[in-house]
Amino acid sequence: MKRLTKLVLAALVISLMMVGTVFAYQQAPMLDNMDLPPIEERLPENPMVLPVFEAIGQYGGTLRMSMKDPFSTGAVHSGFFSEPLVKWDPTGTGFEANLAEKWEVSEDGLVYRFYLRKGVKWSDGVPLTTEDIEFWYYDNLLNTDLTPAFPVWLSSGGEPVELHIIDDYTFEFRLKEPNAVFIDNLAFQAGGAAFHSIMTVPKHYLKNFHPDYVDPDELLAKAQADGFDTWYDYYYEKRDFRINPDIPVLTAWKPESGLVGREIQYWTRNPYYWKVDEAGNQLPYIDRVAVRIVGEREILNMMIANGEIDLDFANMTLPDYPFLKEHEESGGYRVLLWKSAFGSQLQLFPNLFHQDPVMRELFNNRDFRIALSLAINREEINEFCFLGLATPRAAVISNVSPYLRPGLDQLYAEYDPAKANAMLDELGLDKRNAAGIRLRPDGKPLQFVIEYPMTSEFGPYDDIIDFVAGYWRDLGIDVAVKPLGISIHFDRSYTTEMDFTVWADGRGLHPFIQPSYVFPAEPGRSNGALEYARWWNTGGKEGIKPEGDILRMMELYQEFVKEPDPDVRLEIGRDLIELSARTILGIGTVGLAPIPVVAKDNLRNVPEDATRDWVLVMIGHLRPEQYFFAQ
Repeated sequence: MKRLTKLVLAALVISLMMVGTVFAYQQAPMLDNMDLPPIEERLPENPMVLPVFEAIGQYGGTLRMSMKDPFSTGAVHSGFFSEPLVKWDPTGTGFEANLAEKWEVSEDGLVYRFYLRKGVKWSDGVPLTTEDIEFWYYDNLLNTDLTPAFPVWLSSGGEPVELHIIDDYTFEFRLKEPNAVFIDNLAFQAGGAAFHSIMTVPKHYLKNFHPDYVDPDELLAKAQADGFDTWYDYYYEKRDFRINPDIPVLTAWKPESGLVGREIQYWTRNPYYWKVDEAGNQLPYIDRVAVRIVGEREILNMMIANGEIDLDFANMTLPDYPFLKEHEESGGYRVLLWKSAFGSQLQLFPNLFHQDPVMRELFNNRDFRIALSLAINREEINEFCFLGLATPRAAVISNVSPYLRPGLDQLYAEYDPAKANAMLDELGLDKRNAAGIRLRPDGKPLQFVIEYPMTSEFGPYDDIIDFVAGYWRDLGIDVAVKPLGISIHFDRSYTTEMDFTVWADGRGLHPFIQPSYVFPAEPGRSNGALEYARWWNTGGKEGIKPEGDILRMMELYQEFVKEPDPDVRLEIGRDLIELSARTILGIGTVGLAPIPVVAKDNLRNVPEDATRDWVLVMIGHLRPEQYFFAQ
């Protein structure tokens, strides 16, 4: 390799600062009576050393948490099962070494070489080597039964990146084109509980359920005996740690049981976990994690108030804050307000491919979208729905991001109903019927339905939608609202049947990872522009090629990821974000709402000030393996 980049040098600080230090390693007392090799043999040659947030911890205890349903991988599972090659640092803005103790990038940005930490072991004691990487790549990602569509983030020049194995602990990804967000994607896309994650595919275990390694007929017979029609459905279950507790993991805790038919899932400490604190104590500090399935928010709130929950970082929003604060002392917990990176807690997308040609023309008119935006009283929404703690703003990235130019967060976000009405009049919508409803150019009443998912993850959607619908009715538009279940909402987002749909505006810190919040890049999160997203996502094989500003956004993104000069790349990124803001495919409400986090008073090393975000794999960057109960 020609050189080590500055990025890599910065990322290696944590791993290298303890080089030369000889530890007398310690383990948790619960491991003392188990039939295990000595701790020195269970740890790698160079364990990852984690500086503690607050204090060296104490071993023991069971951490009680909750999740909304057994498969809430977007929250608890991802936060606690995140061990990528390269990890976000605690600020969420940089990287640190993880399973890869170092990495190198070639001068031309086309070759990424990774060095696995020698001696890392799966939770059953089998070493992690590049055989696992090879199996993950060739037998999982390149197997079309398991992965019908190869991950876009692992593609380069329209083809899968090339994997080259150097030795047992060294491998390379070789790209056809530079990709400025390749490491970002490794930290996010390959980090959590998703199938793309490297840490979820131990070859020595999963090869027993793969037709390239066992007789296909015998495998299918086993699958059918267990109630599966195909070998790959059988394989999915064996690979899924939420269902199958026997699969070896690389995480601080390992499941004791699956979730099917259970109210609580328990995880117990992984005796082969490969991280230690600054004093040589093997992590994690906490012995066991108990995650209770709690479907109703009211029940969870009462459990918290009664002191039955030790940590909740995934279920609370600002409307819960007064109740949580009221019971803080009696419940023996503290309520923290962590930052969020949502540009908008709720943004509204008009369907640019509406099946009604009149509505399609209106929704594609930028002035129509601007008029609707100007009619929203964001200050009122903030006060009534977010306790005044969010920020009235457009649906753009966080102000912390270097890509946001001054003033763009307030573009078209002022409350000016008079101007909104005037703009609609100028668009030829100045005639009204006897009920005061504006008439479309074809003489029909102007009416549409706002479909929205029944979720409180990003805020009180019912209340926000009621406010927005009221503001738009005041403009003379006949607006109806329609709540949908989450699964139905996502199913319909893959169609062009709706009028308006909604979702939060994510990627506030890292907008160019899965840039679907910047331009239509991903079907299902297509900014109301499904066919454009399909065109982008398939390399032009499907969908409709956009024109004008949307096409220019796609071109800018390609320029951004290929640009080697960081200063030039920064300006390209700023241009792209500005063009996206001015195009206003999504109409924002309020954003950057802080997230209430509940932590028991004696639960320590939980940072008081932090950012929680899906791109950061929830709290994966906040090192839950070092949380502990103070005695």
